[in-house]
Amino acid sequence: MTPEDPAAAPSVRCEGLRFARAGRQVLDLPDARFRGGRITVLSGPNGSGKTTLLRLIAGLERPTAGRVLVGDQEAGAGTRMKTALSFQDAVFLDRSVRENLELGMRLRAIAPLPGAERLRSLVSDAGIGHLLDRRARQLSGGEGQLVNLVRALSLAAPVTLLDEPFTGLDPEHRDALVARLPQLLRSYAATAIVVIHDATIARAIADDRVVLGPDGLLAAPMGA
Repeated sequence: MTPEDPAAAPSVRCEGLRFARAGRQVLDLPDARFRGGRITVLSGPNGSGKTTLLRLIAGLERPTAGRVLVGDQEAGAGTRMKTALSFQDAVFLDRSVRENLELGMRLRAIAPLPGAERLRSLVSDAGIGHLLDRRARQLSGGEGQLVNLVRALSLAAPVTLLDEPFTGLDPEHRDALVARLPQLLRSYAATAIVVIHDATIARAIADDRVVLGPDGLLAAPMGA
């Protein structure tokens, strides 16, 4: 299910990237690259700019200097349809899980038949079929994270961005998702960048790793 066309699995590159908020430097990445068709785990201490970097890649923030390239296109409004961002705190409309998932696909103008087939397969592989008719706002924290993940993967975006997908999971559900997530990403994502705080989980999931330091600088390069 992962696109075989290399153009459908773009790399992401930061060139001279700087981002400041309220006069404080959050990120300073002169050169960082996330390889296409890979699962890259982005880690670092709290405040190192991990979530901000995802938002820059998704085109939700503008750099103070430099740029982010998604494939050969500068990240911004024109690339938002090429990315799917799963926020750390899942937000759902007060509808069923099924309706929330289908709405996301309609907003991305995904054709109904292939979209329905993709969603049916995803729901089965992620093991959330029993949740489809439940009100999304009644999900537990762990259930919400699973649905949040499926919603991002259902969009078939060239770049999938996951911000701490294990937040709120109890140990049993966390271990189950750790075992399941790599195959889900390889089956349904092209290029994936996943923020993970836990080093053990990061090693279990990553093809590559990028580590940010406390000042938003690159502490360890890709593959470290």
